[in-house]
Amino acid sequence: MPAPAPARPAPSSRPLELLCLGMVAVGFFLTLQHLGGFFEQWRARGIATFDGGFLDPRFAPAVATLEAILGGSLVGKWSTAWALIRFGDPIHARWVWRALFGGLVGLGLFEAFVVWSAGIPFDAMGPELASPMLLALLLWRLRRPERVDVIDAPRERPLAWRALEAFAWMNVALGLVLSYAVKSPPFAIYREAMSDAWFEGAVIPHGLGPWFNYGFGAIGAVFAAQFFMLAMLVRFAPGRRWAWWTYGGTVLAWFIV
Repeated sequence: MPAPAPARPAPSSRPLELLCLGMVAVGFFLTLQHLGGFFEQWRARGIATFDGGFLDPRFAPAVATLEAILGGSLVGKWSTAWALIRFGDPIHARWVWRALFGGLVGLGLFEAFVVWSAGIPFDAMGPELASPMLLALLLWRLRRPERVDVIDAPRERPLAWRALEAFAWMNVALGLVLSYAVKSPPFAIYREAMSDAWFEGAVIPHGLGPWFNYGFGAIGAVFAAQFFMLAMLVRFAPGRRWAWWTYGGTVLAWFIV
């Protein structure tokens, strides 16, 4: 009788963890404008959408603020993904795997689409397209059909956890809307506040329109991805200490940065 085949070793989630931590660092660095040329290529692509392809020095504070908001959003998204991988075990918990795939791959492709629709040429979108593909490969490697769901959530969740899930889904919707609707009437108050802060009450200059579409498109998609993963977290892991710290800690990290 032939000996049974040796069991296939479980794949390691360490590469994905390290990638998440690396992207958290990118988010921190993106908020620090004095680092000079580290993000020069990214900035140049955005500036290329301006009229004439140059950045008026008067616009620098607005651009720097937008980059800082995006940096904080990246910290929130990738720290959430890291916590899900580190404590949620995507190899054995199907809901964790789905949360990561939806947040990192699905909404990553959505981010690429809104960046393209903001005016970035398709042939210049290598990073936006390559990142979700790499993440899909890493996550597919962790997919194990024989795994079982690790769901120890009670049927009746406490009201606080249901409220946290509702808040997360609300912010997913806000992120998706923000990607496209920054010029729409509901955001008029926000646009007026930006004009008062950066342009002394004047209308946002025409040349900044593509940059705002580009920046807010990315910010909205990253924001939606973080809260999509948090919504899945509080639905399937309520009451877990690590779930509470992940929700509170990653939102706080996004806010502080």
